[in-house]
Amino acid sequence: MKNLTKLLGIIALAAVIGFTITACDDGGAFGDNDNNGDNSGDNTGGYTGGNTGGNTGGYTGGGTSVPSAPTGVTATVVSSSSITVSWSSVSGATSYDVYYDSGSDLTKHFAGNVTGTSYTHTGLQAGTYYAYYIKAKNSAGESGYSSYASARTEFSSGGGTSTLSAPTGVSATAASSSSITVSWLSVSSATGYYIYRCSSSSGTYTQVGSSTSNSYTNTGLSASTTYYYKVAAYNSAGIGSQSSYASATTSSTSGGGGTTTKPGIPTSVSASAQSSSSIRISWSAPSSGGTPTWYNILRSTSSSGTYTEIGYATATSYTDTGLNASTTYYYKVEAENSAGTGSQSSYASATTNSSSSGGGGFGTIRLNNDSYSSPIRLTTIVEYPGTVYVSSANEIAVGSYGTFSSVPAGKKYRVNVLISTSTSYNSDWFDVYANQTVTMRFTGTGLVVQ
Repeated sequence: MKNLTKLLGIIALAAVIGFTITACDDGGAFGDNDNNGDNSGDNTGGYTGGNTGGNTGGYTGGGTSVPSAPTGVTATVVSSSSITVSWSSVSGATSYDVYYDSGSDLTKHFAGNVTGTSYTHTGLQAGTYYAYYIKAKNSAGESGYSSYASARTEFSSGGGTSTLSAPTGVSATAASSSSITVSWLSVSSATGYYIYRCSSSSGTYTQVGSSTSNSYTNTGLSASTTYYYKVAAYNSAGIGSQSSYASATTSSTSGGGGTTTKPGIPTSVSASAQSSSSIRISWSAPSSGGTPTWYNILRSTSSSGTYTEIGYATATSYTDTGLNASTTYYYKVEAENSAGTGSQSSYASATTNSSSSGGGGFGTIRLNNDSYSSPIRLTTIVEYPGTVYVSSANEIAVGSYGTFSSVPAGKKYRVNVLISTSTSYNSDWFDVYANQTVTMRFTGTGLVVQ
Protein backbone atom coordinates (compact mmCIF):
# COMPACT_ATOMS: atom_id res chain seq x y z
CA MET A 1 0.00 0.00 0.00
CA LYS A 2 1.30 3.30 -0.97
CA ASN A 3 1.21 6.01 1.64
CA LEU A 4 0.95 9.79 1.31
CA THR A 5 2.82 12.16 3.63
CA LYS A 6 4.60 15.35 3.33
CA LEU A 7 5.66 17.99 5.79
CA LEU A 8 8.54 20.46 6.05
CA GLY A 9 9.87 22.75 8.82
CA ILE A 10 7.70 25.11 10.80
CA ILE A 11 7.79 28.74 9.70
CA ALA A 12 5.96 31.47 11.61
CA LEU A 13 3.51 33.62 9.66
CA ALA A 14 4.83 37.09 9.02
CA ALA A 15 1.66 39.10 8.63
CA VAL A 16 -1.92 39.52 9.84
CA ILE A 17 -4.52 38.12 7.45
CA GLY A 18 -7.58 40.29 6.84
CA PHE A 19 -11.03 38.83 6.21
CA THR A 20 -14.13 40.04 4.37
CA ILE A 21 -17.32 38.29 3.25
CA THR A 22 -19.05 39.22 0.01
CA ALA A 23 -22.44 38.03 -1.26
CA CYS A 24 -22.19 36.75 -4.82
CA ASP A 25 -25.14 38.80 -6.07
CA ASP A 26 -24.35 42.31 -4.84
CA GLY A 27 -20.67 42.38 -3.74
CA GLY A 28 -21.49 43.95 -0.34
CA ALA A 29 -18.96 43.65 2.49
CA PHE A 30 -20.05 41.84 5.63
CA GLY A 31 -17.15 42.62 7.91
CA ASP A 32 -13.43 42.57 8.56
CA ASN A 33 -11.57 40.81 11.32
CA ASP A 34 -7.95 40.92 12.36
CA ASN A 35 -6.58 37.90 14.15
CA ASN A 36 -3.58 37.02 16.25
CA GLY A 37 -1.23 34.17 15.29
CA ASP A 38 -1.13 30.90 17.15
CA ASN A 39 2.00 28.82 16.67
CA SER A 40 0.64 25.54 18.01
CA GLY A 41 1.77 23.31 15.16
CA ASP A 42 -0.29 20.53 13.66
CA ASN A 43 -0.95 18.86 10.36
CA THR A 44 0.74 15.54 10.20
CA GLY A 45 -0.10 13.83 6.97
CA GLY A 46 -0.54 15.84 3.83
CA TYR A 47 1.15 15.01 0.57
CA THR A 48 4.30 13.75 -1.14
CA GLY A 49 5.94 16.08 -3.66
CA GLY A 50 8.83 17.30 -5.87
CA ASN A 51 12.61 17.11 -5.66
CA THR A 52 12.91 13.99 -7.79
CA GLY A 53 15.57 14.19 -10.37
CA GLY A 54 19.04 13.81 -11.70
CA ASN A 55 20.95 10.85 -13.11
CA THR A 56 18.00 8.60 -13.94
CA GLY A 57 19.31 5.97 -16.27
CA GLY A 58 22.67 7.43 -17.36
CA TYR A 59 25.28 4.91 -18.59
CA THR A 60 28.99 4.61 -18.01
CA GLY A 61 31.62 2.44 -19.55
CA GLY A 62 31.25 -1.24 -18.71
CA GLY A 63 27.48 -1.26 -19.23
CA THR A 64 26.40 -0.51 -15.66
CA SER A 65 23.42 1.83 -15.41
CA VAL A 66 23.14 4.54 -12.78
CA PRO A 67 20.04 3.57 -10.73
CA SER A 68 16.89 5.64 -10.83
CA ALA A 69 15.65 7.60 -7.82
CA PRO A 70 13.70 5.47 -5.31
CA THR A 71 9.91 5.71 -5.19
CA GLY A 72 7.28 4.82 -2.62
CA VAL A 73 9.08 6.61 0.21
CA THR A 74 7.21 6.60 3.54
CA ALA A 75 8.10 7.83 7.02
CA THR A 76 6.58 6.26 10.13
CA VAL A 77 6.87 7.54 13.69
CA VAL A 78 8.33 4.96 16.09
CA SER A 79 8.71 7.02 19.26
CA SER A 80 9.54 10.50 20.53
CA SER A 81 13.12 10.05 19.31
CA SER A 82 12.96 7.79 16.24
CA ILE A 83 11.36 7.52 12.78
CA THR A 84 11.53 4.61 10.33
CA VAL A 85 11.85 5.42 6.61
CA SER A 86 10.99 2.84 3.93
CA TRP A 87 11.02 2.83 0.12
CA SER A 88 10.66 0.54 -2.88
CA SER A 89 13.65 -1.43 -4.16
CA VAL A 90 15.43 0.04 -7.19
CA SER A 91 16.69 -2.30 -9.91
CA GLY A 92 20.49 -2.34 -10.05
CA ALA A 93 21.00 -0.49 -6.76
CA THR A 94 23.51 -1.96 -4.32
CA SER A 95 22.87 0.46 -1.44
CA TYR A 96 20.92 3.57 -0.47
CA ASP A 97 21.93 6.87 1.15
CA VAL A 98 19.37 8.42 3.52
CA TYR A 99 19.20 12.22 3.95
CA TYR A 100 16.96 14.40 6.09
CA ASP A 101 16.10 18.01 6.90
CA SER A 102 14.17 19.47 9.80
CA GLY A 103 12.47 22.67 10.91
CA SER A 104 13.54 25.86 9.16
CA ASP A 105 16.89 24.27 8.25
CA LEU A 106 16.26 23.01 4.71
CA THR A 107 19.82 21.70 4.28
CA LYS A 108 19.84 17.98 3.54
CA HIS A 109 21.93 16.12 6.13
CA PHE A 110 23.33 12.63 5.62
CA ALA A 111 21.73 10.13 8.03
CA GLY A 112 23.17 6.79 6.94
CA ASN A 113 23.73 4.18 4.22
CA VAL A 114 21.92 0.82 4.06
CA THR A 115 21.68 -2.07 1.64
CA GLY A 116 18.02 -2.77 2.47
CA THR A 117 14.91 -0.68 1.81
CA SER A 118 14.34 0.77 5.27
CA TYR A 119 16.25 2.82 7.82
CA THR A 120 15.43 3.81 11.41
CA HIS A 121 16.66 7.27 12.32
CA THR A 122 17.28 7.57 16.08
CA GLY A 123 18.35 10.29 18.51
CA LEU A 124 15.73 12.76 17.26
CA GLN A 125 14.03 15.60 19.13
CA ALA A 126 10.53 15.00 20.46
CA GLY A 127 7.55 16.63 18.74
CA THR A 128 9.64 17.65 15.69
CA TYR A 129 9.04 17.29 11.95
CA TYR A 130 11.67 15.49 9.84
CA ALA A 131 11.63 15.11 6.04
CA TYR A 132 13.55 12.28 4.34
CA TYR A 133 15.09 11.87 0.89
CA ILE A 134 16.68 8.69 -0.53
CA LYS A 135 19.39 8.16 -3.18
CA ALA A 136 20.08 4.80 -4.84
CA LYS A 137 23.74 3.87 -5.51
CA ASN A 138 25.86 1.35 -7.38
CA SER A 139 29.31 1.23 -8.99
CA ALA A 140 28.17 3.54 -11.81
CA GLY A 141 27.07 6.37 -9.51
CA GLU A 142 24.09 7.56 -7.54
CA SER A 143 20.58 8.67 -8.46
CA GLY A 144 18.98 12.02 -7.76
CA TYR A 145 16.97 12.53 -4.59
CA SER A 146 13.67 10.73 -4.26
CA SER A 147 10.45 12.53 -3.50
CA TYR A 148 10.41 13.22 0.21
CA ALA A 149 8.28 11.81 2.99
CA SER A 150 7.96 13.37 6.42
CA ALA A 151 6.73 12.62 9.91
CA ARG A 152 6.74 14.21 13.34
CA THR A 153 8.18 12.41 16.35
CA GLU A 154 5.87 11.86 19.29
CA PHE A 155 5.83 14.35 22.13
CA SER A 156 8.01 13.39 25.08
CA SER A 157 6.01 12.12 28.05
CA GLY A 158 8.53 13.73 30.39
CA GLY A 159 8.40 17.20 28.90
CA GLY A 160 5.20 18.33 30.57
CA THR A 161 1.85 16.86 31.44
CA SER A 162 -1.03 17.30 29.04
CA THR A 163 -4.40 18.09 30.56
CA LEU A 164 -6.27 16.96 27.44
CA SER A 165 -9.10 14.56 28.09
CA ALA A 166 -9.63 11.35 26.13
CA PRO A 167 -11.81 11.76 23.01
CA THR A 168 -15.38 10.53 23.32
CA GLY A 169 -17.92 9.34 20.78
CA VAL A 170 -15.33 7.20 18.99
CA SER A 171 -16.80 5.07 16.20
CA ALA A 172 -15.37 2.90 13.42
CA THR A 173 -17.08 2.14 10.11
CA ALA A 174 -15.90 -0.12 7.29
CA ALA A 175 -15.49 1.96 4.14
CA SER A 176 -14.46 -0.91 1.85
CA SER A 177 -12.68 -4.26 1.89
CA SER A 178 -9.42 -2.46 2.63
CA SER A 179 -10.32 0.66 4.63
CA ILE A 180 -12.06 1.75 7.84
CA THR A 181 -13.05 5.30 8.83
CA VAL A 182 -12.66 6.28 12.50
CA SER A 183 -14.58 9.31 13.87
CA TRP A 184 -14.74 11.07 17.26
CA LEU A 185 -15.87 14.26 18.99
CA SER A 186 -13.57 17.27 19.38
CA VAL A 187 -11.46 17.73 22.50
CA SER A 188 -11.09 21.28 23.82
CA SER A 189 -7.59 22.79 23.32
CA ALA A 190 -6.44 19.89 21.12
CA THR A 191 -4.15 20.66 18.19
CA GLY A 192 -4.65 17.26 16.59
CA TYR A 193 -5.26 13.58 17.22
CA TYR A 194 -3.26 10.34 17.06
CA ILE A 195 -5.03 7.19 15.91
CA TYR A 196 -3.98 3.78 17.27
CA ARG A 197 -4.89 0.30 16.01
CA CYS A 198 -4.84 -3.26 17.36
CA SER A 199 -5.96 -6.69 16.16
CA SER A 200 -7.74 -7.36 19.45
CA SER A 201 -9.61 -5.21 21.96
CA SER A 202 -7.14 -5.82 24.79
CA GLY A 203 -3.87 -6.03 22.85
CA THR A 204 -1.13 -3.45 22.30
CA TYR A 205 -2.30 -0.47 20.25
CA THR A 206 0.16 0.96 17.70
CA GLN A 207 -0.09 4.42 16.15
CA VAL A 208 -1.19 4.21 12.51
CA GLY A 209 -1.87 7.86 11.70
CA SER A 210 -2.84 11.32 12.83
CA SER A 211 -5.48 13.90 11.96
CA THR A 212 -6.27 17.55 12.61
CA SER A 213 -9.98 16.97 11.98
CA ASN A 214 -12.45 14.61 13.70
CA SER A 215 -12.02 11.60 11.43
CA TYR A 216 -9.35 9.39 9.90
CA THR A 217 -9.50 6.69 7.21
CA ASN A 218 -7.13 3.77 7.72
CA THR A 219 -6.31 2.16 4.35
CA GLY A 220 -4.37 -0.88 3.15
CA LEU A 221 -6.28 -3.31 5.41
CA SER A 222 -7.12 -6.97 4.84
CA ALA A 223 -10.62 -7.96 3.72
CA SER A 224 -13.10 -9.54 6.15
CA THR A 225 -10.91 -8.61 9.14
CA THR A 226 -11.84 -6.90 12.42
CA TYR A 227 -9.67 -3.99 13.61
CA TYR A 228 -9.80 -2.11 16.92
CA TYR A 229 -9.04 1.61 17.28
CA LYS A 230 -8.32 4.16 20.02
CA VAL A 231 -7.77 7.93 19.67
CA ALA A 232 -5.70 10.39 21.75
CA ALA A 233 -5.64 14.21 21.50
CA TYR A 234 -2.39 16.18 21.52
CA ASN A 235 -1.14 19.76 21.77
CA SER A 236 2.13 21.50 22.64
CA ALA A 237 1.92 20.21 26.21
CA GLY A 238 1.86 16.56 25.17
CA ILE A 239 -0.52 13.71 24.45
CA GLY A 240 -3.74 13.12 26.36
CA SER A 241 -5.22 9.79 27.44
CA GLN A 242 -6.37 7.27 24.86
CA SER A 243 -10.09 6.83 24.27
CA SER A 244 -12.09 3.67 24.75
CA TYR A 245 -11.86 1.43 21.71
CA ALA A 246 -14.15 1.13 18.71
CA SER A 247 -14.03 -1.68 16.16
CA ALA A 248 -15.15 -2.47 12.63
CA THR A 249 -14.79 -5.36 10.17
CA THR A 250 -13.73 -4.71 6.59
CA SER A 251 -16.04 -6.01 3.87
CA SER A 252 -15.21 -9.03 1.74
CA THR A 253 -13.45 -8.55 -1.58
CA SER A 254 -15.59 -8.20 -4.69
CA GLY A 255 -15.61 -10.47 -7.70
CA GLY A 256 -15.56 -14.24 -8.07
CA GLY A 257 -13.07 -16.49 -6.34
CA GLY A 258 -12.29 -13.92 -3.67
CA THR A 259 -10.37 -11.62 -6.01
CA THR A 260 -11.01 -8.02 -6.92
CA THR A 261 -11.38 -6.66 -10.45
CA LYS A 262 -8.85 -4.14 -11.66
CA PRO A 263 -10.23 -0.61 -12.07
CA GLY A 264 -11.41 1.03 -15.24
CA ILE A 265 -10.13 4.30 -16.72
CA PRO A 266 -10.27 7.58 -14.71
CA THR A 267 -12.38 10.24 -16.42
CA SER A 268 -12.66 14.06 -16.53
CA VAL A 269 -8.92 14.57 -16.08
CA SER A 270 -7.97 18.24 -15.81
CA ALA A 271 -4.79 20.18 -15.00
CA SER A 272 -4.43 23.75 -13.76
CA ALA A 273 -1.36 25.81 -12.85
CA GLN A 274 -1.17 26.72 -9.16
CA SER A 275 2.08 28.69 -9.31
CA SER A 276 5.31 29.02 -11.31
CA SER A 277 6.41 25.63 -9.95
CA SER A 278 3.26 23.57 -9.38
CA ILE A 279 0.27 22.15 -11.28
CA ARG A 280 -2.82 20.52 -9.77
CA ILE A 281 -4.31 17.48 -11.53
CA SER A 282 -7.90 16.37 -10.82
CA TRP A 283 -10.02 13.51 -12.14
CA SER A 284 -13.13 11.42 -11.51
CA ALA A 285 -13.12 7.80 -10.36
CA PRO A 286 -13.63 5.12 -13.04
CA SER A 287 -17.24 4.29 -13.79
CA SER A 288 -16.43 0.62 -14.40
CA GLY A 289 -14.21 -2.11 -12.99
CA GLY A 290 -13.07 -2.61 -9.40
CA THR A 291 -12.68 0.05 -6.74
CA PRO A 292 -9.28 1.82 -6.98
CA THR A 293 -6.96 1.60 -3.98
CA TRP A 294 -4.88 4.48 -5.33
CA TYR A 295 -4.14 6.40 -8.52
CA ASN A 296 -0.82 6.69 -10.36
CA ILE A 297 -0.04 10.09 -11.90
CA LEU A 298 2.12 10.12 -15.03
CA ARG A 299 3.78 13.11 -16.71
CA SER A 300 5.30 13.94 -20.08
CA THR A 301 6.73 17.03 -21.78
CA SER A 302 4.64 16.41 -24.91
CA SER A 303 1.18 15.03 -25.55
CA SER A 304 2.47 12.02 -27.52
CA GLY A 305 5.71 11.47 -25.59
CA THR A 306 6.62 8.89 -22.98
CA TYR A 307 4.65 9.30 -19.74
CA THR A 308 6.58 8.58 -16.54
CA GLU A 309 5.02 7.95 -13.13
CA ILE A 310 5.75 10.87 -10.80
CA GLY A 311 3.51 10.16 -7.83
CA TYR A 312 0.33 8.60 -6.52
CA ALA A 313 -2.78 9.61 -4.61
CA THR A 314 -5.62 7.94 -2.76
CA ALA A 315 -7.90 10.91 -3.43
CA THR A 316 -8.93 12.21 -6.88
CA SER A 317 -6.42 15.06 -7.05
CA TYR A 318 -2.65 15.51 -6.94
CA THR A 319 -0.35 18.54 -6.93
CA ASP A 320 2.86 18.20 -8.94
CA THR A 321 5.59 20.46 -7.50
CA GLY A 322 9.18 21.44 -8.28
CA LEU A 323 8.35 22.34 -11.91
CA ASN A 324 9.95 24.91 -14.20
CA ALA A 325 8.26 28.28 -14.74
CA SER A 326 6.42 29.02 -18.01
CA THR A 327 6.55 25.35 -19.05
CA THR A 328 3.77 23.10 -20.37
CA TYR A 329 3.36 19.65 -18.80
CA TYR A 330 1.07 16.78 -19.88
CA TYR A 331 -0.54 14.33 -17.46
CA LYS A 332 -2.35 10.98 -17.52
CA VAL A 333 -3.86 9.04 -14.61
CA GLU A 334 -4.30 5.30 -14.07
CA ALA A 335 -6.19 3.53 -11.27
CA GLU A 336 -4.77 0.55 -9.40
CA ASN A 337 -5.83 -2.05 -6.84
CA SER A 338 -4.71 -5.52 -5.78
CA ALA A 339 -6.01 -7.03 -9.04
CA GLY A 340 -3.85 -4.82 -11.22
CA THR A 341 -3.54 -1.45 -12.94
CA GLY A 342 -6.21 -0.12 -15.27
CA SER A 343 -5.61 1.65 -18.57
CA GLN A 344 -4.27 5.19 -18.71
CA SER A 345 -6.68 8.10 -19.05
CA SER A 346 -6.63 10.65 -21.82
CA TYR A 347 -4.14 13.42 -21.19
CA ALA A 348 -4.62 16.90 -19.72
CA SER A 349 -2.10 19.72 -19.84
CA ALA A 350 -1.28 23.00 -18.11
CA THR A 351 1.44 25.63 -18.29
CA THR A 352 3.09 26.86 -15.11
CA ASN A 353 3.00 30.57 -14.30
CA SER A 354 5.96 32.81 -15.03
CA SER A 355 8.47 33.08 -12.19
CA SER A 356 7.69 36.79 -11.82
CA SER A 357 4.29 35.93 -10.35
CA GLY A 358 5.71 34.59 -7.06
CA GLY A 359 8.06 35.52 -4.23
CA GLY A 360 7.51 38.35 -1.75
CA GLY A 361 4.45 40.53 -1.39
CA PHE A 362 0.97 39.27 -0.55
CA GLY A 363 -1.79 37.25 -2.11
CA THR A 364 -5.47 36.56 -1.39
CA ILE A 365 -7.45 33.44 -0.52
CA ARG A 366 -11.10 33.38 -1.58
CA LEU A 367 -13.52 30.79 -0.16
CA ASN A 368 -16.86 30.20 -1.93
CA ASN A 369 -19.83 28.50 -0.26
CA ASP A 370 -21.41 27.20 -3.46
CA SER A 371 -23.94 24.68 -2.26
CA TYR A 372 -23.97 24.03 1.48
CA SER A 373 -27.33 25.15 2.86
CA SER A 374 -26.02 26.34 6.23
CA PRO A 375 -23.38 29.02 6.84
CA ILE A 376 -19.78 27.80 7.02
CA ARG A 377 -16.90 29.30 8.98
CA LEU A 378 -13.20 29.23 8.16
CA THR A 379 -11.50 28.31 11.45
CA THR A 380 -7.79 28.15 10.58
CA ILE A 381 -5.29 29.06 7.90
CA VAL A 382 -2.24 26.81 8.19
CA GLU A 383 1.15 27.73 6.77
CA TYR A 384 3.12 24.72 5.55
CA PRO A 385 4.17 22.53 7.29
CA GLY A 386 2.23 23.17 10.47
CA THR A 387 2.10 26.72 11.81
CA VAL A 388 -1.52 27.44 12.65
CA TYR A 389 -3.08 30.86 12.19
CA VAL A 390 -6.31 30.87 14.19
CA SER A 391 -9.16 32.71 12.49
CA SER A 392 -12.38 34.04 13.98
CA ALA A 393 -13.84 34.80 10.58
CA ASN A 394 -17.52 35.56 10.12
CA GLU A 395 -19.85 32.93 8.73
CA ILE A 396 -20.17 32.54 4.95
CA ALA A 397 -23.75 31.93 3.84
CA VAL A 398 -24.65 29.84 0.80
CA GLY A 399 -24.16 31.89 -2.36
CA SER A 400 -21.54 34.09 -0.66
CA TYR A 401 -17.78 34.06 -0.41
CA GLY A 402 -15.10 35.20 2.02
CA THR A 403 -11.82 36.85 1.03
CA PHE A 404 -8.68 36.59 3.15
CA SER A 405 -6.22 39.30 2.12
CA SER A 406 -2.61 40.13 3.02
CA VAL A 407 -1.55 36.47 2.94
CA PRO A 408 2.31 36.35 2.77
CA ALA A 409 3.21 35.18 -0.74
CA GLY A 410 5.65 32.50 -1.82
CA LYS A 411 4.41 29.93 0.71
CA LYS A 412 2.07 26.95 0.92
CA TYR A 413 -1.18 27.01 2.90
CA ARG A 414 -4.26 24.98 3.60
CA VAL A 415 -7.49 25.99 5.29
CA ASN A 416 -9.94 24.29 7.65
CA VAL A 417 -13.67 24.92 7.36
CA LEU A 418 -16.16 24.20 10.15
CA ILE A 419 -19.70 23.35 9.04
CA SER A 420 -21.11 22.32 12.43
CA THR A 421 -19.96 22.03 16.02
CA SER A 422 -18.28 18.70 15.29
CA THR A 423 -17.63 18.47 11.54
CA SER A 424 -14.80 20.17 9.67
CA TYR A 425 -12.89 19.78 6.40
CA ASN A 426 -9.26 20.47 5.41
CA SER A 427 -8.26 21.59 1.93
CA ASP A 428 -5.22 20.23 0.12
CA TRP A 429 -2.00 22.28 0.29
CA PHE A 430 -1.83 25.13 -2.23
CA ASP A 431 0.59 27.92 -3.16
CA VAL A 432 -0.06 31.63 -2.67
CA TYR A 433 1.85 34.07 -4.86
CA ALA A 434 2.10 37.85 -4.94
CA ASN A 435 -0.91 39.72 -6.37
CA GLN A 436 -2.68 36.41 -6.98
CA THR A 437 -6.08 35.21 -5.72
CA VAL A 438 -6.46 31.51 -4.96
CA THR A 439 -10.13 30.50 -5.17
CA MET A 440 -11.51 27.43 -3.44
CA ARG A 441 -15.06 26.10 -3.26
CA PHE A 442 -16.86 24.30 -0.49
CA THR A 443 -19.20 21.93 -2.33
CA GLY A 444 -20.99 20.46 0.67
CA THR A 445 -18.75 17.39 0.82
CA GLY A 446 -15.27 18.91 0.65
CA LEU A 447 -12.98 21.76 -0.36
CA VAL A 448 -11.83 22.08 -3.98
CA VAL A 449 -8.92 24.37 -4.93
CA GLN A 450 -9.54 25.85 -8.36
